[in-house]
Amino acid sequence: MSAVNVEQVIRVIQTLFGNTDAASKAEANLWLQQIQKTPEAWSLTTEILGDQSIGVEVHTFSAQMLRNKVVADLGELDTSKRFELRDTLMNLLYKYRAGPNLVKTQLCLSLVGLALQLKEWEDPVNQLIQMLGSSQETAGCLLEFLTVLPEEINGNQKVPISRDEYIERSGQLLTGNSENVLQLLISSIQNSGSDSDIQVKLFACLRSWLQSGDIPVSYFNDSPLPDLVFEALESEELFDIAVDVICEIIDESRETEECIPLIGRLRTKFKPLKEMMKQTDIDDRDRLKAFCRIFTEAGEAYLELIVENLEKFRDIVDGILECVNLPDLDTVPMTFYFWCSLASRLQQISDPETMKYFRDIFYSLVDIIIKQLHYPYDLESWSAEDREDFLSFREEIGDVLLDCCHLLGAERSLARPYSLLSNYVSNPEQIQHTQWQDIEAPLVALRSMAIQVEETEDVIVPKVMKLIPHLPPHPKVRVASIMVIAHFSSWTANHPEFIPSQLDYISAGFEHSETASAAAVALNYLCKDCSRHLIDYLSQLHPFYIAAAKSLTQKEMLEITEALAHVISAVPLNNILPVVQTFCFPISEALNELLNKGAIISEEQITQISGKCFLISNLSLYNLTFL
Repeated sequence: MSAVNVEQVIRVIQTLFGNTDAASKAEANLWLQQIQKTPEAWSLTTEILGDQSIGVEVHTFSAQMLRNKVVADLGELDTSKRFELRDTLMNLLYKYRAGPNLVKTQLCLSLVGLALQLKEWEDPVNQLIQMLGSSQETAGCLLEFLTVLPEEINGNQKVPISRDEYIERSGQLLTGNSENVLQLLISSIQNSGSDSDIQVKLFACLRSWLQSGDIPVSYFNDSPLPDLVFEALESEELFDIAVDVICEIIDESRETEECIPLIGRLRTKFKPLKEMMKQTDIDDRDRLKAFCRIFTEAGEAYLELIVENLEKFRDIVDGILECVNLPDLDTVPMTFYFWCSLASRLQQISDPETMKYFRDIFYSLVDIIIKQLHYPYDLESWSAEDREDFLSFREEIGDVLLDCCHLLGAERSLARPYSLLSNYVSNPEQIQHTQWQDIEAPLVALRSMAIQVEETEDVIVPKVMKLIPHLPPHPKVRVASIMVIAHFSSWTANHPEFIPSQLDYISAGFEHSETASAAAVALNYLCKDCSRHLIDYLSQLHPFYIAAAKSLTQKEMLEITEALAHVISAVPLNNILPVVQTFCFPISEALNELLNKGAIISEEQITQISGKCFLISNLSLYNLTFL
């Protein structure tokens, strides 16, 4: 490429950011990429940055180009030129000490890239602290440099140095300076008065160093920082960054012996934090989510300590319980991993005293989950997307309910939703004024826990099955109760005395379009697990099947025919022929009659044919031995 001058570069950058066509922008971008690869780019970029009368976009792009040169092409400069570049960058940083911030950040990144590669530059961090930290004018530049230093060293994989060189140099720049930087930041926070802007930047810098892992958290054992950062939660301007820093400190201090003094200090902060969360406006979702983040981070980090000494860490656990109780589907799932981990850990403990303390907590958790399973009373205002999100939430929180059931035992867990249903049914006046959501939610809880219930359970499940026929006939309630029967079908196989009432209840579900799909699924479940008990019911199921084929959808008919196939497959072989004749011959005759007419088949007739073919195809799947 022929020699270019500063004016050309400026014009092309202006073209790139100007109101020009896409082709011109693409051509300008390609030209600038080529210029960046040339040795002349060093002088071009520094000369452009030296003239502060040019527009911000030109300065920003030039600073980015200079940073890219430092990262990728520093090998073009010998050691003396590299030191000249360092001095140039320092002078430019002073020029842009008041901004623009984008230019200042790129210059700081260039200094970090240079410090990482120029090993002859001894102790660059302390040198910059001394040069920039002595004046209020340049303190912002120092803070920006210290903030991007760990981020760039740990995040930029393009610096062309060996792994060994990287480890040695990053140790010198970060680990070797971490204690001094920490003390500098703490003293700056303490001396910042009410200047929330600088406080935000100081905490952001601290977060950057904590994320890098280069500040040993044991430094905080006797440090004023934990007090400072929790106090910052009371400031509207500092709240978000304080939450970040607190979570980083918690994460770094998880259950290490050297951090026990720090953990002891931190745990005393959670009682006032819990009160602060309770006083937060319920509509301030972002703030509540931030509190939940702190509590769950602490719960996950200090899990073993919680199990060993619940009394000392009870405020953390109670805070997480409060989070589960929040009316926000985005916040509540943040707690699920903690409850899963805690339940799993407690299942390994045989000490009854320990379990006694946690049992009440999990009872409360079950009660809160049942409450969270409620559809809203203003469901009509929900969009289809809202409903889909809620169904997904139900599946997730159902897994937590399973963990509770596993830990507490089926009888204790099932008793919670059953007692709610029993109270409604036993009080006729109350049930008349009860919303369907209040009854449907406990039924969903019962369904969710079914997989953890032994087939021999004979305390709560029999009461539930006797209760179901007495529930209100609201379609949502009936769907939920039908699905309870479906999910307890393997239990019913061991308690066949409930089959008649369950069949009646499921059959009634086919009378309404809103409940027919659930009824079809439930019948399939019941017939699969109770097939040997249902052989005697085939004479009743046959006319039901013939009648159902006239009104149900193909999907519902598929469920029913699979159900019948399960039962027929359980018939002893010496009795199978009349059963097959009863179910299949009428279907074959009807098909022949329809096809022999030779007329055009309507959509309704196609549906009927499909429904009848379902049974034959399913019988062939389950009864290959006799077909």
